[in-house]
Amino acid sequence: MNLNSFTVIQEVTALTVISLAILVWYVNDSVSMPQKERGISEQSQVSHELQNNLKDIVVHLAQTIGHRNVIRPENLKKSAQFIEMRFNALGYETHRESFHVVERRGYEVYSQRTRLPVMEVSNIVAEKNGSTNGVIVVGAHYDSVIGSPGADDNATGVAALLELSRLLFEQKFAATLKFIAFVNEEPPYFQTDEMGSYVSAKLSQGRNENIIAMISLESLGFYTDEKNSQKYPAPLSMFYPDRGNFVSFVSNRSSRALLKKSISAFRDSRIFPSEGACLPEWIQEIGFSDQWSYWQFGFEAIMVTDTAFLRNPYYHTDFDTPEKINYDALARIVVGMVHVLDRIDQSANRQT
Repeated sequence: MNLNSFTVIQEVTALTVISLAILVWYVNDSVSMPQKERGISEQSQVSHELQNNLKDIVVHLAQTIGHRNVIRPENLKKSAQFIEMRFNALGYETHRESFHVVERRGYEVYSQRTRLPVMEVSNIVAEKNGSTNGVIVVGAHYDSVIGSPGADDNATGVAALLELSRLLFEQKFAATLKFIAFVNEEPPYFQTDEMGSYVSAKLSQGRNENIIAMISLESLGFYTDEKNSQKYPAPLSMFYPDRGNFVSFVSNRSSRALLKKSISAFRDSRIFPSEGACLPEWIQEIGFSDQWSYWQFGFEAIMVTDTAFLRNPYYHTDFDTPEKINYDALARIVVGMVHVLDRIDQSANRQT
């Protein structure tokens, strides 16, 4: 071996070592939020009123109304009216972000294909004005996928949204809180400009709103202690537990600071086990809800979720029904999210 060949080998080896070191750092930095202590405080309690309210909302959306999407337009309208009514009963003034969806083929349902006409759909928005120009958006989609009543996906998210708005109604915030029930998260509108959250984020950008955080509440009610009940995109199973008994906080790399702040606040409440991951967007699963829309416009946004199809065997089926929801766990998550929103607001207020 001559000297030049030896030098090349050294350079290649050094480059390989550096590349591996960077990869190890990147992976560790991305998934540096597994919870080491997963117990909850013995003093942590959730009220029966909160649990009952959450259950009432889930049952009304997923059972009384049932399937709610653009091939069941009357049910979609009933859902929007119900959400408006709940906000108004709490004392909020609401407005609609209405838009028309173009004709588009529906997904195959029970061996039939449905032609969708042009129709008007609406996001439902309730606002709690703050003393600064900062805005915190808390959102959940109220439509269900074609072929499912959508108890976990996503009546649980809407229930959490409505109960958060109730618990925070009297609390003073520096930032304006916008509670938004989004339409059209599910296919065939998923990740298109006809997705309700995309329309809302675009409107916020056009108004130059100072959105300091967006939190997407997505599928929050399914938990199990069964071994191997939790799945992950590769290679995350190396870092996280195999039991689906925790709530997950997820973000893209640009929203890392918001994610760490949020999960830290949630864990300080010691109300429910949690896991966190800040991942690159080429891992598609991290963009499977309304936070994706806000990323498209440069806003920091995270998803809070039970991980949906990575855990729930009834996901996007006719068996996603209210009796399968763990309402105690859902109530605990809502209480924890009160701490999260308070922390985000305090942190933003200190920086102004």
